[in-house]
Amino acid sequence: MRVQSINVIYKLIFLVGILIFLPTNTEASAGDRTQAFQDCLYFCRRNNCTADTDGVTHYDRVQPFYLKVFQWDCEEECKYFCMWYTLDRFAKGSYWVPQFYGKWPFVRIFGIQEPASTLFSLLNLYSHVKMIRIFREDASRNTPFFHFWHVYFLICVNSWICSTVFHARDTPTTEKLDYLGAFAMVLFSLYALIIRQICSTRLNSEPH
Repeated sequence: MRVQSINVIYKLIFLVGILIFLPTNTEASAGDRTQAFQDCLYFCRRNNCTADTDGVTHYDRVQPFYLKVFQWDCEEECKYFCMWYTLDRFAKGSYWVPQFYGKWPFVRIFGIQEPASTLFSLLNLYSHVKMIRIFREDASRNTPFFHFWHVYFLICVNSWICSTVFHARDTPTTEKLDYLGAFAMVLFSLYALIIRQICSTRLNSEPH
């Protein structure tokens, strides 16, 4: 029984390794490389991002406060505006919807870049908080893996917080935090699977 369990674990590790290193063909985003987008971006920068004699740009004067909260600067605002301008050109020509800078276009709401993904990340965060409370009510401190699942809970909470921040405002920093948090959660989930499998095998092999 124990040998069979170890073989299953080795197969899982081998499968994960194949999925990680499996070579695939990828295609870079086409939207931000089109002439329509580049021309729009050039004129938007020139008309809105150039400082006047007071050292203030036109965008700084008209920027809503909620965009300032999410740190949308003139450069990013021009990219967002030109993305929809280019999509409109694509739609009129009956072309496919392209990606921009490696991401699909989303409608921004009050400065939140991906509202649906932000909401789902918050719901995932809420579900973890709710379930750890139920676990604490039903399990005593002497329960096996009691502290182990609390560590897992903290890792998952950190991951979903990073995910919420990233989907609310995509920057190089929030992107790295999101990927690192997700990787930590997946890695610890695999570790939890292995530990539980080993412990279950030992318990089943012990005489009752």
